[in-house]
Amino acid sequence: MIAKISSTEDLGGALGYNFKKVEKGEASILLATELYQNNDGNYTMEDVLNDMEALIPKKGRTKKTVFHCSLNPHPDEKLSNEQLVQIAKEYMETLGYGKQPYIVFKHNDIAREHIHIVSLRVDGAGKKINDRFEKRRSKQITDALERKFGLIPSSKVTDKAMKEMPKIDTTQRNIKEQVSNIVRMVLKQYRINTTYSRCLRSICHHFSPLGEYPTFPFTLNNIIPLKSHPLFPEERLLLHL
Repeated sequence: MIAKISSTEDLGGALGYNFKKVEKGEASILLATELYQNNDGNYTMEDVLNDMEALIPKKGRTKKTVFHCSLNPHPDEKLSNEQLVQIAKEYMETLGYGKQPYIVFKHNDIAREHIHIVSLRVDGAGKKINDRFEKRRSKQITDALERKFGLIPSSKVTDKAMKEMPKIDTTQRNIKEQVSNIVRMVLKQYRINTTYSRCLRSICHHFSPLGEYPTFPFTLNNIIPLKSHPLFPEERLLLHL
């Protein structure tokens, strides 16, 4: 299981990313702690945003007050909602966020189900949650969770990802997101430009770098171009990483 952690000032963006997927039927809410639940037993974007914003100090030294992470099991792993909830709880507790308000989303918009967690990096008194050696501690936690729940080790996740480059499902609507995920995967796994180009050509009909990373114009096989770029005569899909 691989954990990816980020910090941001944009609470609305972190929550909006996940709630939009819930609205599309591409995600569901598994768990929410210390957050308002309406009379129907549901959590809304507006309520969660208001709850969390009320806990963020108006003045404070911590600028990036939002914690956003994803926990990604091996693609072959089939975990129940109960298992994912328990994993999320133990991960957050051990990382130091057990008493923080947080919400857990399960994403199923791609073949590999995974969870996203949004929380706050400051407590009710405005004190920052300890983030020293956070990535190192996170890896230790996920390793321990793999052993406890009998999960496939993260090293095999990386091996499989390198061997099996995912293909774009042109029947789905999230084409741009699929391509973004693949390009990010390539950037992390391959350093040689020729290898990078070859991987992109395996999923794209045309690939031509525009100057330097992070923007590449391209079109997909059998896909109507979505945007055009003024420097190119043809319609091209622009991927912004």
